[in-house]
Amino acid sequence: MGQRWTLYQFGMVVNDFCKAADSDLWDAMEARLATLMEVGNLARMPVSERIVDSDGIFALRANADNLQGRLLYFFGPIPGQIIFVHAVDLKRQRKLSSADIRQAERNKKLALADLRGVHAFRVDYTH
Repeated sequence: MGQRWTLYQFGMVVNDFCKAADSDLWDAMEARLATLMEVGNLARMPVSERIVDSDGIFALRANADNLQGRLLYFFGPIPGQIIFVHAVDLKRQRKLSSADIRQAERNKKLALADLRGVHAFRVDYTH
């Protein structure tokens, strides 16, 4: 068995996404989170994609019906650490905006500057 990955969030980014998301979209995202915990940096499309022209930011992708969500993350300084720094519900837009990517990069810098704002979370939320 390979490395087991641990999921972290900066602030409450994942919790807030969970609370705001449609239950079907959150269920799809939970499945993607579970996959990411298992495969980590081996995750590829359609589960995860590297954001081109970003500072090491990746997007965890989930779809349910016509809903799409993205949790933006990077691989942390501790081996096996995945840190989520921004969330996007693509209700009004069809792809990530440059503003979303810039926000994820800013949050990554903040998270790395003070890891006290980063904490682990579990993937067993219920709506």
